[in-house]
Amino acid sequence: MLVDEFIEMCYNIFKNEWLKQVSGRLSNEMSNEKIYNMAFAKVFSLLIAKAEKKGRTRAEVLEVTSWLTGYTTDAIESALATDLTYGDFFLGAPRPNPNRTLFTGVVCGVRVESVEEPLMREIRYLDKLVDELAKGKPMEKILRGKLCQTTKTKPAPAGVIPMPTASMNKKQSTIQKRSGPRQVLA
Repeated sequence: MLVDEFIEMCYNIFKNEWLKQVSGRLSNEMSNEKIYNMAFAKVFSLLIAKAEKKGRTRAEVLEVTSWLTGYTTDAIESALATDLTYGDFFLGAPRPNPNRTLFTGVVCGVRVESVEEPLMREIRYLDKLVDELAKGKPMEKILRGKLCQTTKTKPAPAGVIPMPTASMNKKQSTIQKRSGPRQVLA
């Protein structure tokens, strides 16, 4: 009888732990989808408000966003006037800065370098940059000394959000299908 009780107890513990893990993954994926489908203009205005509340400027938020993604500031401003989703903004980044992967640290309780979902990691990079702005760090430290300036490479056509590359994962292509074709920002 004791052996049966012990086996049942072990089974219940295993089952509960497994259910916690599965439900955690599902809720994480659902919350990621919500973030990806939010309007870029809405999220970006919150990032600007966060920086301005701490004495930084809209221009500085545009600069770090441009450094991270390769968009020109004019293209970012144009994207704010459209119904572009936050996920699509990052999927269409013309020249993501190669030094973005050097970021480490915690933002919103999440360690940036340990985020597994590629699109969410890109979003967290921008969160980290704006967080550093809000903390009062000098711009040259935030941009890591501009080790890889986006101006050294050939600029993307003004205002164009390119199609994502063929290397995007299944979730990213699903987001693209739901949100429709890419837009040319003028």
